[in-house]
Amino acid sequence: MVFLCIQVDFRQIVPLCVMVISSAYIASLIGVFVGRFSSGLMVGIVYIKIIMILFLAPPILFYLFILTDSMVYLMAYLFPSSAAFYGLMDLLDWETDRLWLNFVVLAIHVVVLSCFYFFIAIKRRNGNILSRLIIKLLNNKTYFLKILTDVL
Repeated sequence: MVFLCIQVDFRQIVPLCVMVISSAYIASLIGVFVGRFSSGLMVGIVYIKIIMILFLAPPILFYLFILTDSMVYLMAYLFPSSAAFYGLMDLLDWETDRLWLNFVVLAIHVVVLSCFYFFIAIKRRNGNILSRLIIKLLNNKTYFLKILTDVL
């Protein structure tokens, strides 16, 4: 689908696919976070809209109005969408000097967000095991009292 919108050379296909796949992975992880942290469907939709505005506006505005060697331009790399957008623009303009910076920033975002996701998943799973153990101990009062007296 990407190749219908832009004209690419054969040498640009692999970097373009890497950028598109990594940015899609980051977007799906952020969607999972929104789904996990939102309390309902409408709240989730509002969060998605806010994230869309925050992730789409800065890269385009910074690309149009800020010089590439300024500190504000570099701070835009805190948004994963900036690295993807700048990488696509550099790829289409055949500017390979900053292209690797965009790949590295996208890789860092992928690793950090994946670690955050796995941390939340492990914490949630261990929390469920711990809560089941506490409920089991509280239901079996004699066993709970024995453990309590042994500890004290």
